[in-house]
Amino acid sequence: MFDVISLLKQRSKSSFVLDNNYVVFNFEFFAIHLKFESDIDIKNWNTFEMNYFNTIQIVEVRISDSEYLGDRLVQALEKNNFKSMSNLLLQLVKRITEINKIAITHYHLDTNYGYSSGDDAICQRAPNFIYLIYISLKIFCDKLFVENLLSIKLEQEFAYNFYLDTYFSGSALHDSKQLQILNTNTKARRLGYFKILANFLREKARIPVTKINSSFEKYCIKFNDQIQNYKNVKGLVQVTRTGNSAKPYIQIASDLNFIKNVSGMQSAGKHFKVYQILRDENEFNIFFLNTLDKMFFTESFLRTDYFYIVLILEMIYVGFADNYLELRNNFQSFLQERINNLIQAINRRNNQKDLTDLKIIMERVKMWSNAPVYLEHVLMPRLNWLYDLDIILMDQQQHLELTEGGVKYLKNFNFWNDINSGYIYNSNEFVRKFFVHTFETANHLKEPKMAIYDTVYLKLENYVEESFHHFRTLAPNRVTASQAISYAKYKLYINDNICTSDLFIENFLLSNHNKRFVYKYQKQFGDGYIQKIQ
Repeated sequence: MFDVISLLKQRSKSSFVLDNNYVVFNFEFFAIHLKFESDIDIKNWNTFEMNYFNTIQIVEVRISDSEYLGDRLVQALEKNNFKSMSNLLLQLVKRITEINKIAITHYHLDTNYGYSSGDDAICQRAPNFIYLIYISLKIFCDKLFVENLLSIKLEQEFAYNFYLDTYFSGSALHDSKQLQILNTNTKARRLGYFKILANFLREKARIPVTKINSSFEKYCIKFNDQIQNYKNVKGLVQVTRTGNSAKPYIQIASDLNFIKNVSGMQSAGKHFKVYQILRDENEFNIFFLNTLDKMFFTESFLRTDYFYIVLILEMIYVGFADNYLELRNNFQSFLQERINNLIQAINRRNNQKDLTDLKIIMERVKMWSNAPVYLEHVLMPRLNWLYDLDIILMDQQQHLELTEGGVKYLKNFNFWNDINSGYIYNSNEFVRKFFVHTFETANHLKEPKMAIYDTVYLKLENYVEESFHHFRTLAPNRVTASQAISYAKYKLYINDNICTSDLFIENFLLSNHNKRFVYKYQKQFGDGYIQKIQ
């Protein structure tokens, strides 16, 4: 071990003893912390005696970097971009995994973790946002591994401009703490069936709950030739006596709010109606997704299933899941580690009311008695959805890889972590504020151009006006706000390549720039209405 410590001391920019039994070695891209079983003798550290270091035991190795959150205001004033701790973390984890697949025992992001909170705290004015990567002691004893580790160079990922105001504001995007996880079934794999459902519910506006499964199965028969010509035929809906083939799709459609149940009758949900109106049915194969399809389904999953989706993307990116079997074998422990990190972070903030969902999910995960079988229902639907959306690549041998767009999505989600200085497990406010811009950067791999506001406002008013022809309420001269906002947002992007957000449109409707409509939000309904000014 002395050879390894000697290498660290020689190659580091600086090193020092911290808290008596920690030694910190600073390098260009990260720091390496060694924790010893007993206090370090400073004299022996300064003289660096071989015999001494061969007699003391290392009990922990971790790699770290940090951002002092008090500097964000300074960066904003100096118009600097920000250091993405989340992207640096995953980039480094990926590089270490390439050197040795099992070198990392666990890793996480946190705020001020490992620093004292008393009078001698390292920072009193603001916390640090840091990452920590824990390395296997056995593997760290290998000098060749350490040499390869020290040769790693990281590339900084600079955030897109549309994130900067929120990042430099120093305020987290607060949202419901409800964990976003869908209840899935392995048979519901093809997103094209939700497109078919949109057609089905347009033709049959209302259908009894007791009949929808079997009726939908029969409706899907005419599309069987099309799925045979698609890139993957898994998840095929067939006619059954009980309707069980369609049941998983109908259940997920209900959980996604694509359909609603009123007095035993099923019909299209509010946002699914927007998708129905905007859908172009002139397509050679309904299972291939166009821009609108990808946009709508991606937003829907980020609103309802963000937590698992991001975990899967992360595991594939860093090399913990090069294929389905690795993903299945590692997912349970990875999920437990992430939930445990979130619980610890919330405990440190003394915000006990946010812990309920996390503790419930943790207990469920621990009780997975036959995890390989259960995880097929968790993982296979999501992998196929991501495959349909061109976010991942998956071949017949079930090898997994992120597409270029998938990498861009993950980097954007990391910027979301940076804004809140920690892991995001409910993304609704981020989706409301950033989704269209995130979609643009991931699918066209460039930063959206800024549009002239007067042009946006004029087009926006016209699209809100159009929404009155498609979505009516019982009250005259009114439209449901969420439908009109979604309709205008999608039309601006699809027709005009203009990126906006729900929040931008809401602010416009409340501003002096809006001369044609009144917008009222009704908290008790979680929605509102838009009314024309007579």
